[in-house]
Amino acid sequence: MPEGSISDPYEDDILLWAERQSDLLRRRAAGELVNDGELDWPNIADEIEGVGRGQLYRVESLLTQALLHMLKAKRWPSARDVPNWQADARLFRRQARRRFVPSMRQRIDLAALYADALAGLPETMDGQPPLPVEGYPSDDARRAAGRALSSHTRTGGAGNGSRRRRSVLPTT
Repeated sequence: MPEGSISDPYEDDILLWAERQSDLLRRRAAGELVNDGELDWPNIADEIEGVGRGQLYRVESLLTQALLHMLKAKRWPSARDVPNWQADARLFRRQARRRFVPSMRQRIDLAALYADALAGLPETMDGQPPLPVEGYPSDDARRAAGRALSSHTRTGGAGNGSRRRRSVLPTT
């Protein structure tokens, strides 16, 4: 660190900063008086917001991977890897479903995720070009993802502290 500069715990050691801030917040929540100047409110707010963005990114990534594997299976139906792609797509959908929360629905752009999945497809597979996919954006994989995001499967009961979650993608 250059001489005369002030150390910024947030920039210098994020783990130490997080532990210190969480300790201060817990103590304050318990009613203990803490020095408000020690609470790094701007960075606390940024980190909390970042947690939400990170969860959204994870769900979008899993949905993109599911779409990519579904498209591979559809475009190269005779490839020996089709059962693996289908199994992977089911796993990605299941993982996305577990992490999905209702507020994500309005933030997930399925058309963009579908375009990303299309861009991730290889030009050929084992020397074979892909079969054409019927008219974007009405492809079966995109329709399946859209139907799944609009489903309303809920878990947990009201009043018991459980979070309600909605199904993201079909299980099959």
